Amino acid sequence: MDALLAMLWLAAWVPLVALVHELGHAAVAEPAGYRLSSFGVGRGPPVLRVQSPGGRVFWVGRWFLAGGACVAVPRLPLVPTRAVLFHLGGVLAQGLLALVLWALPAAWWVDTVLSFNLLVAAWNLVPWRVGRMASDGWWVLRRLWPTPGGPSWLVAQRPAVAGLAAFEARLAAPIGTAAAGLTLAWIDLLVGAPGTADLRERARVGGAELVLLATILEADRRRRRGGALAALGLLRPGPTAEGPRCCGVDTATLPAEEALALADLARVVEGRARLALGDLDGARRAVCQLAGVAGPLGAEARVLALELALAADDKDAIAGPAARLAGELERPGRWGGVDPVAAALALAAAGAATGTPAWSERAAALGARVVAVAAEADRQRVAAALGPVLSPPASPAAPASASGG
Repeated sequence: MDALLAMLWLAAWVPLVALVHELGHAAVAEPAGYRLSSFGVGRGPPVLRVQSPGGRVFWVGRWFLAGGACVAVPRLPLVPTRAVLFHLGGVLAQGLLALVLWALPAAWWVDTVLSFNLLVAAWNLVPWRVGRMASDGWWVLRRLWPTPGGPSWLVAQRPAVAGLAAFEARLAAPIGTAAAGLTLAWIDLLVGAPGTADLRERARVGGAELVLLATILEADRRRRRGGALAALGLLRPGPTAEGPRCCGVDTATLPAEEALALADLARVVEGRARLALGDLDGARRAVCQLAGVAGPLGAEARVLALELALAADDKDAIAGPAARLAGELERPGRWGGVDPVAAALALAAAGAATGTPAWSERAAALGARVVAVAAEADRQRVAAALGPVLSPPASPAAPASASGG
């Protein structure tokens, strides 16, 4: 009888322990470099849903004994050491709960709940992953020791992002739904499916950062469809207003790091749009503004510099950025930029323009890896985009062909 009573008491505490865990994630999301979208306990259709004025959603699922979830959108750039705080937030909150329980007078129910709480915390710290589910410990290791390229590329993330989009849509969570929709649209651009819908319509409920990202992606979509001039029109700062602006969006409310990263992304798109228009001086200015940028956007800046050299048909200028890009590809999957398709095309064109087979070989290896990690629905399209890389033509390709990205 005592055992049955203990089990019933423990079952009553399961949602509370899960709620404390998810509250921990939610509490540290902003300091860790994320924007909170939704959190709650249970699984299945929500039976309770509360939305704050800022768009954040708290929910309780039909099967409220089945754990919980916290969804937060990473801001740009994502700093791995800060992101660890978000993934450990749930365990830290459980640690506080353990201290409260430990301070209570001794009782059988206190010991039962304390043991269960510590067991759940320990299980979350063990690094494991099953399908799309992963422990906090697994995510901590992923942030501290990321795998450059390969599975970390956006082109490999469609199934995970689509699952997140469906989850947030079921909760009618505006921030997560908008962010996931934009990410899927970004993946479409990278695999050569630019579509026709204006991407900015998906972001209006997500705040200034998502509107700015959507504007940049919309500019890139127009460039890829042959509207480079229209793309530049979207990338202009916009009417003079108090506070900094980028692409017509007021960035005064954004964290400085995020505003700077989005501005750098806009410069990459601007540089490629100017290349498409034959404005090499304008493209050079964009490359110069990206000098010293690190991380994925720094890798994109190096590819843009190579595309510029190819467009200028300057073999001396091609050698430097091509050698740097080839060096990043010495170990398969090491390149950590945003658009591996553009990188492979540029390096293959550099190899053809300068007669350097090693560069063409590394471009082919990168292209093959991109096809391998792309979502199944995108592989045929990616393979078609990478055709010149995977099956090089007999005669050298025109140097300017890589400037399309």
